[in-house]
Amino acid sequence: MIRAAALGAALGLFAVAFPQQASAHGTGWRVTDEKAITVELYYADGEQMPFADVRVFAPGDDKVPVLHGRADARGRVAFVPDRGGIWTVAVTDGDGHSINASVSVALDAAIPAMSGRVPLEVRLVLFVSVLANVALSLLAWWLLSGRLRQRALPAE
Repeated sequence: MIRAAALGAALGLFAVAFPQQASAHGTGWRVTDEKAITVELYYADGEQMPFADVRVFAPGDDKVPVLHGRADARGRVAFVPDRGGIWTVAVTDGDGHSINASVSVALDAAIPAMSGRVPLEVRLVLFVSVLANVALSLLAWWLLSGRLRQRALPAE
């Protein structure tokens, strides 16, 4: 109990001694349309199929959709494939009409998945943060263990 209180006090003291500006999660947008696949949905008479329920399945996985949503007001849906192969676009309009489109995506047309590389600046900040946390934890442990040993010694 004492250790937890001391650790909390040490972390609180650290937060007060080294304040950082806080920022809330915001929103943003960007255009990334170079490799998007757009599918237009329509009925046999050429009329658009607006707001139809759409599920997009990746090659080799017909159980879990990678995209589930609605077509736009003009009956279009777009997705960005991360690999080549035959993608399935399953559509229902709620009135009994359905489409199962097979869209062939060339391997070179697919956008590769992110490499997972973290920028150097972020890695440095994380490294310093881990070192600071370890140092504070060791300091709190050292301070608490010394005080506990003094209390445990019998008075002479």
